[in-house]
Amino acid sequence: MPENFNPRQMLQAAFETEEAACRLFSSFIESSPDEALKKIWQQLDEQSSVHSKVFKQMYEDGDSYLVYEIVSGEYDPYLRSIVPEYISVCKNIEDKIKKPFSTELVAVELAVYFEIEAIITYSALKEYIVPDKLDMLNKIIGDKKKILAKLSACKRKLQKEQG
Repeated sequence: MPENFNPRQMLQAAFETEEAACRLFSSFIESSPDEALKKIWQQLDEQSSVHSKVFKQMYEDGDSYLVYEIVSGEYDPYLRSIVPEYISVCKNIEDKIKKPFSTELVAVELAVYFEIEAIITYSALKEYIVPDKLDMLNKIIGDKKKILAKLSACKRKLQKEQG
């Protein structure tokens, strides 16, 4: 990660991670025996596809979406500190696509982790987005929160079933 991080790099990481998530959720759809869970994976796959396109557009049109720093190094250290963690989510997803999950619970736990990291990162990114463009980012965060609630309920159900 470059020392002179900027929010545009976060947008790039966001669309790349959402694209990786699409591949992961597609693999879950194919391998899951649970029909209810397949519906959640399908919803996650569709949302990640839409979110990836939005972040790619924001990245490509960065000048119209981002508030740029006035003084070099002015960006919030918090955002700089969470970006490497979020980028590791993408690598984690790519690694997990290559190996099947031992249980549905493990797959759900990874998805919960991904959604939490995305909510934290995208929420921090909000302060670097031009105010009249925040609706798109707020919608993505809202989508993430809704699916996190579904995944958390699914996780509790799977934990009960496993005893």
